[in-house]
Amino acid sequence: SLLLAMKARQATPTSLVSLAGVTDLTGLHRDEGELVLGATTTYADLERFTADTGPALRWIRAVVSNIADTAVRSMATIGGAACQAEPAFDVPTLLTACDAILTVVSAEGSRELAADGFFDGAGATQRRRDEVLRSIRIPCPKAARYGFAKFGLRAHDAALASVAVVVRASDGVVEDARVVIGGCVERPTRAEDSERWLQGQEVITA
Repeated sequence: SLLLAMKARQATPTSLVSLAGVTDLTGLHRDEGELVLGATTTYADLERFTADTGPALRWIRAVVSNIADTAVRSMATIGGAACQAEPAFDVPTLLTACDAILTVVSAEGSRELAADGFFDGAGATQRRRDEVLRSIRIPCPKAARYGFAKFGLRAHDAALASVAVVVRASDGVVEDARVVIGGCVERPTRAEDSERWLQGQEVITA
């Protein structure tokens, strides 16, 4: 995104600082039922991580494997996509649907921000200029089911519209649902009417 903005003369930074060498910001692991992703974990890192850590990671991995091309996925990071807050990006929509928690750090300490309130609009987030995104925690509830659909002009294009769905069910009935729209809105937006309609519906296994 930065390279494209520089090419279009939309950004003209006098200097760039890479965080790629900060090992504490990369990698992924499970922690007490949550999936923890380092902010500089690339899409390619997620694709290569083959350990079975549950359906949440398998879902995220399937989605990011359909983003752009191999060259982009080897450079683009999940934290970078979150902080860029581009409406057409898949990651903000996914994180909002997952009820993710983003941890940002600065010289003053750290803060935890819910994804549902992190994104303010196109290119805008609650992260302050002196803060760096450190990690993203994604809850992995039992019996959760995940879905994602993206509509674009071509395969691997950014989304014109997208929707991410996470439902939790018990005894074959939906107890809780999150339906999040992306692409065609300035920030990931929950479809609350759809969420309410899904509650109590029978889960049909294909």
